[in-house]
Amino acid sequence: MRRLKKNEFNLNIPRYVDTFEHEECDPLDVAVSDLLATQIDIVKTQDKLISMMKELVGDSDEVQCELNRAVETLEDYQKLGVSMVEGIVRGFGKD
Repeated sequence: MRRLKKNEFNLNIPRYVDTFEHEECDPLDVAVSDLLATQIDIVKTQDKLISMMKELVGDSDEVQCELNRAVETLEDYQKLGVSMVEGIVRGFGKD
């Protein structure tokens, strides 16, 4: 009775019955493999983007300089992605 009073006499079933169904989780090695595959896809896509950007030609020295800086920035970011993949592989002992 106290519980009913505490819930302001609300008879909504979910207040009194746990209907939550626990979800099965993937094993950690499967999740890490999925992460690794996704990261590899990202690295490959970034490679393609960088290659396409290197083909662009600016219509002025200023624009070309900006393009070059953008490519350099993407290449630096790319190195971080590769380092992440290498770290995952090392961390889980996969070759």
